[in-house]
Amino acid sequence: MVDATELFMKQCQQAKVDPDSILAFGRRKLKPAPPPKASEFAQPLGRVVACEEGSDVQQPAAVVKTAEPKSKEDHTTHHYVLGTPLAVDELPAGAEAAVFATGCFWGAEKGFWRLPGVLSTACVYASTQEARLEAVRIVFNPVQIAYTDLLRWFWQCHDPTQADGQGNDKGPAYQSAIFFLSQQQHRLAELSRNAYQVVLCEAGHMAGIATRLLEAPALILAEPHHQQYLAKPGARAVCSARPLPVELPAYTGGWGDAAPEEAAPKLGAAFWRTHGPSPQCVLRVPDAQIKWCADFEDTEYGGVAAAILGPESIMKPKAHGNTECGPQANLRWGCDTKLVDQICCQNREGAENAGYFGKTSFLQDMAPSAEGSAEVTFYDSVTGCPLFVVGRGRTWDAFVAESRAHGWPSFRDEEVLTQDVRMLPGGEIVSLAGTHLGHNLPDEQGNRYCINLVSVAGSPA
Repeated sequence: MVDATELFMKQCQQAKVDPDSILAFGRRKLKPAPPPKASEFAQPLGRVVACEEGSDVQQPAAVVKTAEPKSKEDHTTHHYVLGTPLAVDELPAGAEAAVFATGCFWGAEKGFWRLPGVLSTACVYASTQEARLEAVRIVFNPVQIAYTDLLRWFWQCHDPTQADGQGNDKGPAYQSAIFFLSQQQHRLAELSRNAYQVVLCEAGHMAGIATRLLEAPALILAEPHHQQYLAKPGARAVCSARPLPVELPAYTGGWGDAAPEEAAPKLGAAFWRTHGPSPQCVLRVPDAQIKWCADFEDTEYGGVAAAILGPESIMKPKAHGNTECGPQANLRWGCDTKLVDQICCQNREGAENAGYFGKTSFLQDMAPSAEGSAEVTFYDSVTGCPLFVVGRGRTWDAFVAESRAHGWPSFRDEEVLTQDVRMLPGGEIVSLAGTHLGHNLPDEQGNRYCINLVSVAGSPA
């Protein structure tokens, strides 16, 4: 078996990243976890003990009154959304369990219960030598979702480099940790941690991962008002998780040769494009679980998107945010320079307001040009490089109609100029210079490149 430290060094070498820089900047050096004990680690779920109201467990300041259950089952013993038992001594036949800590367990639990193939979740307390952490215990069907899928959600749903809590939630109770329940989980957690550290450094996040890999202790079931908190009436819409816009590398190849084939993920690119975590995502999505479908196994982009896939390193920090310099001085259509700078150079997730392009002179200025020419070209607002051309495969009016329907300029495969446009693994569309452009949001017609007008308001270089 390949040693984890040896594998980590190999990954750093392949990524052309100095491993010493990772360890020097890290809050905690990356060390392989101690070898697993010969005996089984714990009960399949860790032993779950009921926690009574009024215990000395650390609690958030606001205590929400118990809500009425959505099902006939008592919500103190059954999941408020899924209706399944919260604490069981034995796993259902064929099921597996996992335990993760990503900060406050309110938002973390919702993210996990929505994943297809998850049978139940519960907010629990997991004690370490230093603190009692807020954590989430997940029971899942490994036929539909793999432990490696849960690991991907774990790494991408919070900032694992933050050692003192998560977001606004400070203190040891909110630290990041993976509590493994088997030797296999221990190994996979270690491989995924090393792989994620490399891509974080490639993207300019030099702080070392602070996540601890620990044998699962006996778990204490949190008080009833914490269970499925965000789904209950009167809940405060709060989530302090601060996920980084960096994806965990693909399992095959990205986790190293030691990654066992039988542990490969079940959820492919199609799932993560639509449902992958982003800042505050658990506050914007429904409480209901995502229904599993065969399309989630899709791992490939089609059309031009497959040809313009680029590495995360394109967006590493530069002299001016994502780019080497700020926006052009001669932007078109009266676009606000501050907004252009914010969206193009200092941003990975945000977008201009829907319909913004209709509030500029864009349609009035470009329509006459479109009538007199077969093609209309759009240029990078930072570099002036050509990025998209309307008039290839459809008319100007068809482009405008689709853009109005969605709220943002929407381009199709044949309108992408592939020399300077790239798509990152999560679907983010950028220019080679690091300008944030928008996202690829495929639909039944194929790839749809949903682009901010302010990102393509440049003048020809």
